[in-house]
Amino acid sequence: MKDAELYTGIIEKNNVEAVTGGVIFEEFTINKQIAENGFYDASGQTFTEPLFIRSDNGDAETSTSSYGATENYIYCENAECIELKVPINTTTILAGIAFYDKNQVYVSGFARPVDNLAIGVEMVRYKVPSSAYSFRVTYYNTTNRAIYGEFDCKVIYFSTEELKLDNREIVDGQGIAILPEAGDYGSIYSSSMIGCTKYQYCKDAILIKLRVPVLTTSPSQGFVFYDENKDPLQYLSILRSQGGTEGYEDIEIKSIPVNAVYFRTSYWNYANSKIYGEYFCNITFKDGTLGNKKYLPFQPGQIHYRVEVNQAVSNFWDSSAANQESEDFKGSTGVLILPDNYSKDGCPVPVIMWVHGMSRNVTYTE
Repeated sequence: MKDAELYTGIIEKNNVEAVTGGVIFEEFTINKQIAENGFYDASGQTFTEPLFIRSDNGDAETSTSSYGATENYIYCENAECIELKVPINTTTILAGIAFYDKNQVYVSGFARPVDNLAIGVEMVRYKVPSSAYSFRVTYYNTTNRAIYGEFDCKVIYFSTEELKLDNREIVDGQGIAILPEAGDYGSIYSSSMIGCTKYQYCKDAILIKLRVPVLTTSPSQGFVFYDENKDPLQYLSILRSQGGTEGYEDIEIKSIPVNAVYFRTSYWNYANSKIYGEYFCNITFKDGTLGNKKYLPFQPGQIHYRVEVNQAVSNFWDSSAANQESEDFKGSTGVLILPDNYSKDGCPVPVIMWVHGMSRNVTYTE
């Protein structure tokens, strides 16, 4: 098979030219569409069958399954992300997407998403590596495109902004289930070592950087995406890490379902986070997407957050040196309750804020 040519999107059909190997492609500029829309449409691809693109090294290999590979390299230099339709299945394989530099040398890739239940397609958003110049994709062959639909792809260029979250997001005593033995997928369950976030907003996010716990036991909890109804998406979930020693790992989630609106994740409880390191999460959005959502809280209902309470001070009216110097901080959970008429446009409304008064904790109610 001949080397693939560089495909750069359809803007204006200036001319059609035959190149070495007999492949026909269109020469044009993508600048106009990027300037007008912030993206260009790269959906019009030709697929070579039976091939797939290896996500681990970028090679095109013969496939005995139902896939094809984009015949050409798709231009993505300086893009923030790509949004495309990808096949999903219940098994894990190397077929997926691969990014390349200007010399068509492999940079990085993503394997095809795995759904616990379904076979089909999903729209997924991938962060483009800074050194990437082009990419190639695995998609369905002609027969299966008639079933699951034609390939769809946008290469997106825009400036970004971040939502930064920290240790206050973690509420102790509950983890997010990913495996059946831990409970229903995406639900919370009791844990003496782990805490978890409530629903974190991530609609139209292009990158999530966060810290996950590392335990020595086999993982059963972790990170889950949810749709607008807060139903879990059963693919692209992430188990927390397992290692030889307990600690943490900083990860980047660069493949995000287009229909993901929220996520929840597990992390160490307060006591363990003081030993192993505190939670953080930075979520990257298109500039202007967040609006008032960058200022927490940004939604009505119960807003849970973690606070530090010095349990060593037994009498706040006692000014003795012993009480002043005693420190025994513990994590406790606060709840900010916003009324139904709360609006994210900044209009003032009454609030009810929980204040620590007893040595008891507060947990989520769903």
